[in-house]
Amino acid sequence: MTVDTAVPAISIDDVDLETKRSWMLEALMDIYTYARTPGFQAVLAEMNELPTLQDKDRFVRTVLLAPAELERRGITPPEGVVVQRSRFMDDRPTVFCVVKYLPDPTRKMTLTFDQGKMLWPTQF
Repeated sequence: MTVDTAVPAISIDDVDLETKRSWMLEALMDIYTYARTPGFQAVLAEMNELPTLQDKDRFVRTVLLAPAELERRGITPPEGVVVQRSRFMDDRPTVFCVVKYLPDPTRKMTLTFDQGKMLWPTQF
């Protein structure tokens, strides 16, 4: 991620709790709204049909991490929402995540997708 040096970074530690909550809720709603779009859901369904984690990994690299391919499919993330690879220190089986950074660029909200069924859950 590149930080715009023209705008000074805001430390989340210097912001009141209500502002932090507002930032977090806005970021989560942006991620949720994007992940619920028919185009994104179609991509998840397509990936879910792939038989192996290696196939899913290739799909993530060639589709989800490729802005031109997403655009070709009519999928445009909202400003500030990005798809990234993810990995946890405890080796949980993640495939990718949808992220939005907060005004403090060291903090972010993340929706992580793992190796299981990739269709959106019925409850959020």
